[in-house]
Amino acid sequence: RIITLLILHPLSGVLKEQSNYPVHIPNCANVSTSLQEEACYTKPTFTHMECQGWLWVVAALVVFTTDFIVRLCRRNNSVFLVSRVADLPGAVTQFTLTTKQSLVLKPGQYVLLQCPKLSSLEWHPFTVTSVTSSSSHTSITVLIRRRGDWTRAVSRVFS
Repeated sequence: RIITLLILHPLSGVLKEQSNYPVHIPNCANVSTSLQEEACYTKPTFTHMECQGWLWVVAALVVFTTDFIVRLCRRNNSVFLVSRVADLPGAVTQFTLTTKQSLVLKPGQYVLLQCPKLSSLEWHPFTVTSVTSSSSHTSITVLIRRRGDWTRAVSRVFS
């Protein structure tokens, strides 16, 4: 609703500006010189302002929609399977994920993880802690601290 208002409000013509500057000087009634009196005979006319602020909202929506479509198209490019889960001290769960693809990953990079059992639209970034790669498969290790709802739920699903 708010986005609709941000787009429609400027287009509705609520904001006005004076359109007859040459024949009516703004605030000429307060000027007491005889040179300015001619300009006060015509009444000011107003038209709606040409507002282009709505373009910023549309531009942001285009960027957001493009990002969403790209993520939908790319989300099944690399499917990892959970091969090992280990509970570590400090409310940390270690996940070892494998794929049949040969990927070039380095420790310190992040991966976006999704758990389809929890949500098909939620993706969370986690740092890769170790990588084992061969020509036939890639195995990565990710440490997840159980702090929020999603990380606790993922740990419960795989425990």
